[in-house]
Amino acid sequence: DAAGRHPLRRIVRNCEARRLVDGDVALEKVSAMPGNRLRGTVNCIEGDRIADKKTSRNGDAAMWVNGVLLDKYGRAQAYSICKREGGRSLIWEKDIPARNLYLHGYWDTTQRFDQVRGISPLAAALNTMRDSFEGFDLAMMRLKIG
Repeated sequence: DAAGRHPLRRIVRNCEARRLVDGDVALEKVSAMPGNRLRGTVNCIEGDRIADKKTSRNGDAAMWVNGVLLDKYGRAQAYSICKREGGRSLIWEKDIPARNLYLHGYWDTTQRFDQVRGISPLAAALNTMRDSFEGFDLAMMRLKIG
């Protein structure tokens, strides 16, 4: 880990957890460690930090989709990485070429040819969970009224 917080075992475990919750996670290849050209570090980037820029390039054959710059055939060329500021706002930080970034965690990409980013399997359950919480609120209101 480039930040020095996690060993490889924990990075892999955290990547699997984040892909379940967020849909994907990115690992940026960082330069090799001094004295060992074969062993480098990775910068772990959570999926919510890969986001579209606020500005777009007009006249390009390429286009940005969910923070990924695609060429005219749909191949990833670069990823737009943002940094968090404040609560939930993101500000563009840098673009990383696709050759330096491994996007981990595609779910069920075998059935979608045009899928650019991963989708969490929990996404399908969100409406059901929201309805359950509304049911709890309704039951609590009935109890209070009664």
